[in-house]
Amino acid sequence: MTKEHWPSVTRVLPTPKFYCTPSQLKEAIKDGKERHAELEIFLKTGKTYGIPRIEKMKKFFDSHKELLGDLVINEVRLKSKKHRFTGKPDAVFTKAVLDLKRTVSEKKRIALQLAGYHVLAVENKLIKKTKRHLVLYETKKEFRAVNVYEDQAESVFLDLVKKYYMEQKYIKFIGGIA
Repeated sequence: MTKEHWPSVTRVLPTPKFYCTPSQLKEAIKDGKERHAELEIFLKTGKTYGIPRIEKMKKFFDSHKELLGDLVINEVRLKSKKHRFTGKPDAVFTKAVLDLKRTVSEKKRIALQLAGYHVLAVENKLIKKTKRHLVLYETKKEFRAVNVYEDQAESVFLDLVKKYYMEQKYIKFIGGIA
């Protein structure tokens, strides 16, 4: 019997609509990895190591403790047995789900992504339901967060998971590789 592959949160989302050159994409990926590594360093150690961007992160987290609550997990892969998908949220706090982004464009798409992470956190009993689905982003002076929570995002996200499985069933039916 073949083990079923469960899609990730980002796998079921529609492909973002943007254009950049291959070198711009390579640079954006490198920058994103650096930002996520720095966030992980800070969340795991609480230290800034004199790195300016991490110092800005620390200021944000220190001034938003009431909004976020306590850190529950950071970069941990979660599974939804109920809906058959996985995901690795950047950070889950007792009062919020948080994702680090370079920009806050495509808010609806990001709302779907955070809804998926929220489903995972709640199903795994890490947090209670919350309407704080925050995107953390950097300005020249500081880090800021914007709440992208949308009432319908969770339902739409779960429909996208179902759509993924319907497409896989179709591909298998016509003889393709699912």
